[in-house]
Amino acid sequence: GGGGVELLGEQLGPMCVLAAFDAVYSFFAQKNRKSTWMCKSMGLSKYHDLLLKYYGRDRLRYLYLVRDPRDVAMSFMKTPVGDCHYYVIAEKWCALQDAAARVCEECGDLVLTVTYEDLLRSRDMVTAKVHLFLGSMKFSAVDSDKSVLAECGAEELNASAKASREATTASPLSYQFKNLVRGDSFAKEQFQKWKNGKEPLPEADLLLIESVAHKTMKRLGYEPHLVGVSREPTVFSPAEVAEFENQNKDNIEVMKENLRKDDPEDLQRRQYQAEVLSLPAERLPSLAVEGERPAGYEPEELRRRLVTEGRKECLELPGGLRLRVGAVTLQGYHPTHQLPNQDTLCLAFQIDSQPHRHLIGVLDGHGPDGEKCSRRAAEVVPLQLAQSLAEGKPATEALHVAHIRAAETLWNDASLHTLSGTTAVSALFDGSQCWISHVGDSRCILGSERKGRLEAKVLTSDHDPSRADELKRVKDCGARVLTKNELHGEEQEGAEGVPRVWAKDKQRPGCAFTRSLGDKEAQSVGIVADPEVQALSLSAEDRVLVLASDGVTDVLGSEFCCERAVAAGDPLEAAAELVQLSVGKWMEKSDRVDDISIAVCLLEHKGTARSGAAVGFYLLAAAMAVTSGFLGGFCGIPGPPIILFFLHFPVAKKVQKANGTAITGLNAATRVVVYLLDLLFDDGSKHALSTEDVWLYVCVALCALLGAGVGGVLFQRIGNDQVVIKVVLVVLLFLNGVTMTVSALLSS
Repeated sequence: GGGGVELLGEQLGPMCVLAAFDAVYSFFAQKNRKSTWMCKSMGLSKYHDLLLKYYGRDRLRYLYLVRDPRDVAMSFMKTPVGDCHYYVIAEKWCALQDAAARVCEECGDLVLTVTYEDLLRSRDMVTAKVHLFLGSMKFSAVDSDKSVLAECGAEELNASAKASREATTASPLSYQFKNLVRGDSFAKEQFQKWKNGKEPLPEADLLLIESVAHKTMKRLGYEPHLVGVSREPTVFSPAEVAEFENQNKDNIEVMKENLRKDDPEDLQRRQYQAEVLSLPAERLPSLAVEGERPAGYEPEELRRRLVTEGRKECLELPGGLRLRVGAVTLQGYHPTHQLPNQDTLCLAFQIDSQPHRHLIGVLDGHGPDGEKCSRRAAEVVPLQLAQSLAEGKPATEALHVAHIRAAETLWNDASLHTLSGTTAVSALFDGSQCWISHVGDSRCILGSERKGRLEAKVLTSDHDPSRADELKRVKDCGARVLTKNELHGEEQEGAEGVPRVWAKDKQRPGCAFTRSLGDKEAQSVGIVADPEVQALSLSAEDRVLVLASDGVTDVLGSEFCCERAVAAGDPLEAAAELVQLSVGKWMEKSDRVDDISIAVCLLEHKGTARSGAAVGFYLLAAAMAVTSGFLGGFCGIPGPPIILFFLHFPVAKKVQKANGTAITGLNAATRVVVYLLDLLFDDGSKHALSTEDVWLYVCVALCALLGAGVGGVLFQRIGNDQVVIKVVLVVLLFLNGVTMTVSALLSS
């Protein structure tokens, strides 16, 4: 990794870096049942002294593959990797040959030199030389059904190379890897293509390359065609060299843009690799480790940030329905590089100037331009919905039209990648009516109170190949539905078990969904933008509507989401808490966090008679308060009824704190009033308050203040985990019991 590796070597010692390098390669070789590994980077020749010291002469070997620089330059100009100017390519080629020359001079017995041209002329002969140089055991592979090593000869290696698992797996990953599965006819085309190819090098480019590399070429046995024969080598000025380097940078950007259109997955892999290699060494210790959250994702700090950045609305609807909305979105986290938040919230209130018409939605983008797709769709859907409703279309048809037009907007935008799109789930409130629409795998969940408990129902059904109707449609369009492992002909080992949609003759698009807004290329395999729309009749039992991306639903259950939302009492606090809990779940199972978005809609039905369960709840709450007050006045310990109540009725942490504070405060205030009245109306008996105990009062007051402060800090640190809260309540109940027992014993 260039300067980063050198800096890390200074900090930890170069042998430590090499040991880590060796461990990664050795582990990969072992997992692939190989007895050794090779690194094909010629750049390692610069570290020959270190390699020799680490491996020793018995283990270290070099295969020095030499190729005509004129052919090398032509190949590099056609591949989406490295430099894109003949001068820069030729300069780097010479530098690498100089580094290799030193290794050959100092340790010639450890080096086997092979020319690319000899390999093309006689592959079997050259492979046999390599086989002999490294030793036959180096080509062995462990047979999992036997306890012996299966050896392969040179002819067998060559015959099976093109059809090997490694070749077939790597070939679709990038342009230059396609050569791995091409036959002899292609190999013959690579011999002296600078002169005999379909598009030979122009004389100007040939002169440039030979002017830079003619001395090294002669040393390696390659005769110049122009320099020293009919032309003198060109001597380039510093200004010309600088111009070549600028042209190289421009050409690289053009190459990336072409690759972005032709093979976006390959470009993403290369950009990720470049970002990793560019990381400074001092970043390494700060990466998140198991059990540790990255900066900005600590529970309380994250919750405060979400509440601050989130949106909250209170909407009055006809029929006595109040809709309280809270929505938040959180950019995901990756340990090595930062990606944009591809989720978007859609909160459109008073659509078409109608006071009781509101659209609330969540969109989850995907692909290279996923964030652009979700944002654009979040803008287009409300506008098209308003237009369709204004034209008199029914809500179901209007939602369908709005989503289709949003998809068309994305399809017609040439700046968006054809494998980018977005899911969408939304709730349209129009007066006292509601409609739910969805495309993809973002979900809508309804929480309703029935028979004293909250029940959750998922109103949407994910659009993916697991649905029989969706599977039939994409297959009728000629799609293949396979996991990635099945696509590559590998045994399924649980690493990638998600069925994906592929074209019959391509390893694209690979969609894990069957409906989406966007994804223009995927239309050919049956990926459609049609939303599923359903009318929802809201009843007095309905308490909450949750709309969420898979960043939430992949890690939190539907019933849990509804319970937490209702318990929180505040929609924005509920949304922030659910996002915070989702982050925790993602951190538990991996080193990354998906983008997370959620909209919580709390439903309040004014003027509706409370259910029997609700009446019972308030009666028990009143009984709890009375009992707590009685115990507070009787023995000074009001806590047990409060603790027992909240153990049975788990509510949000802040609700527990508020109720506990109110009851305890009223208890204390009432007792003080009683004691003062007792002191004012002196009947000659001993008073509860006494000047003899003033120091006791001071001590108790100071301890109470200290305890309240420490308790408040601990209360914030335990988060909103109901299991932890219940454990704390049980401990407090036990301490209350001990205190009451000791008090009773002392009194007797």
